[in-house]
Amino acid sequence: MKKHKKSIIIVSIVLFAAAITAAAAGTYGALTQPQKQQPGVQLTAQRSAAVGELTDPIYTYLANHYAGEELYEKVEAYARMKIVYQPTQTEIGKLADLLDNGTDFDAVLTSYKFWTTTNADISLLEQIAGTYTADMEQMMNWVDNVYDSLKGKSGLTVQEVKEYQEKELTREDILLADELSRKDVYTIKEILSKREQGKDWFTIISDVYSGINIPLNLPTSKKAAYQAIEDGDSILQAVFLSTRSNQTLEQWMDLLVQGTDTFRDTVTTYHTDLVCDELKRLKAAGLYALTGEEAIAQESQEQFLMQQLEAQQVDMQQVEVLQTEGYDTAEILNAASEAKYTGRSIAEELEQ
Repeated sequence: MKKHKKSIIIVSIVLFAAAITAAAAGTYGALTQPQKQQPGVQLTAQRSAAVGELTDPIYTYLANHYAGEELYEKVEAYARMKIVYQPTQTEIGKLADLLDNGTDFDAVLTSYKFWTTTNADISLLEQIAGTYTADMEQMMNWVDNVYDSLKGKSGLTVQEVKEYQEKELTREDILLADELSRKDVYTIKEILSKREQGKDWFTIISDVYSGINIPLNLPTSKKAAYQAIEDGDSILQAVFLSTRSNQTLEQWMDLLVQGTDTFRDTVTTYHTDLVCDELKRLKAAGLYALTGEEAIAQESQEQFLMQQLEAQQVDMQQVEVLQTEGYDTAEILNAASEAKYTGRSIAEELEQ
């Protein structure tokens, strides 16, 4: 039997891939954070032992400061970030220090993800997170504003953005140029000027990384294919993934050459499986469970999928057998749909 995909633990997890860009900084809705001096939730001896086995001080912090659904939401948010960005032990220690010093949890995550897009040392992370105040909670781009202030930079004006768009540069072009400018090789205007002159994103990104002494070592024979890729954001994501996965940059770029959809689907599956594994460990440690809303959504989705299987006149006993073998209902439904056109059985489709 093939090694099939793992069942998705929560319905909402498939949505997080939309927020994963090549090291793009995400924004999470902030929740009120207990102060360090508050007692929070005390660990039981059993939970303390389980948390200790995870060897991550941030999980311990969360278990000590939150309870119930708020705990689960915080743990899930950190687990997702940890899987995608893979902070080093030194970086995790720095994040834990910030939390222990009373820095807002969501601000710490947002600051870290933003910091990974720069070429600065970790002191910048501390500066950004340390600048956060509660009144910034409703500011969509607070982290960008703080960064520009710290670096003495000024962003594009509304009029300048409009002028670039009139020159057929897209909003995505401008956002990507802004992100690349954080490497301090070219300014955002210099990058956009290169785009105006017709330079492709692969060449621009290669030049930026060469400028920080991290050359993109790729076969010259494939350069033309890579230069033809129009999705610069996915190119940057491929670079990011090559440093945080067991796949090389060439392998990720070759996948992107096949098409943006193929690339994104593969990335989604890759991260979803890893996050599911992490959440299963956390569930066993008593640090994670479905929130009430997620449980209802999952049950609703499961009922819908079962109705679709019944509409296709799939044998429900066969469904039960496949589920005991580890296949989730969505996989079974997809296999049943494919089987109609291939003439193979559902089991055979699942083995493909």
